[in-house]
Formats: sequence, structure tokens, C-alpha cells
Amino acid sequence: MNADLCFGFSKTKWEYLSQQLDGNESAWAEAIGVFERRMRERFFSSIDALFAADTKPDSRPPDLTHTPDCIPGFSIMALCCLLIETLQEFRETPPSAAAPAEPCTYPAGSCIKPPLGTNQLFIKFLRRPAFGGVFNGNIATASSRASGMEFFMGLKQESGSSGGTSQRTRLLRQRRTVSH
Repeated sequence: MNADLCFGFSKTKWEYLSQQLDGNESAWAEAIGVFERRMRERFFSSIDALFAADTKPDSRPPDLTHTPDCIPGFSIMALCCLLIETLQEFRETPPSAAAPAEPCTYPAGSCIKPPLGTNQLFIKFLRRPAFGGVFNGNIATASSRASGMEFFMGLKQESGSSGGTSQRTRLLRQRRTVSH
């Protein structure tokens, strides 16, 4: 299957482009554009659309006409978790999953387990400066929780979507080094 990394840019095109990156600034510019589009198309646009669709039932009187409400907080957080995993995997290779040692015993027992250390990717990511120390375990800062939008803006900053090209280039080059 030849899936698109972002709309109109196939895995085959990426494989060709990735061979051109060494010392080629125009190839890097294209790769950065592909990365930005992928983040925007897969995550940020969807999160923005969910924020816009929020009917905010908790900030208005009850609707007795039973108009359907949209409360997308859970969906937004799920997308943010996927985004965190994606961005951290650009920074470091995730732990490998070991092949199951025995047949699956579900529902009598567990069958699928994430590799040990997977949660460390989230912990390392959330302790980055973009989140203002909210997740560093310090009780003093933990009480000043960031709002959902501030958290989302921290994710955008960490992805390079609100930073300069040099930050995005560093992220992509770091991933290329880890994966080769």
C-alpha cells in the first residue's frame, strides 16, 4: 500500500526525497513542508475543528429542546496524546515491542501489552519547557494548571508549527539521525 504522508505526498515520494536530504537545502525545505502539512492535516486542523464545534453546554442554561451537544474534550485529548507520541518518536526511537512468548489468552488474560518504557516518551515530552513546568512533578507549579488551549499551543510550539524553520529542521534532522 502506498499511503500518503500528507495529502498528495506518497510514501514513495518521501523515500525518494529522504535520499536527497544530505546537504541539499531545497530538499530539506520540501521535507519540512511535508512534515508541517502532515502535522496540520492529521492533528492541528482536526483539533481546531473540534474546538470550533464545542457547543459549551456548561456555559449556558440547559437546552430543553434537546439540541445535540458536542463536547469534544475527550477527542481533543486523544488527538493530543497521538500527537505527543508522534513528536517524541521524532526525537528518539521508541522501545521495541517484544514478540508474544505465548498464545493470546484474552479474555482470561491480557494479550497485548505496550513495550516497557513507552510511558517514558510521554513523561519526557511533557517535561519540555513549552509546558511551563506544569508536568515536572513540582507541587508548586502543578497547582497552576494550563488551560486546554495553552496546552495545545505548547504542542504546536513543540512541533515547530509556531517556531522558526530552524526548530523544524532540527526536529527532522534529529529523526533522520535516529532512524538511520
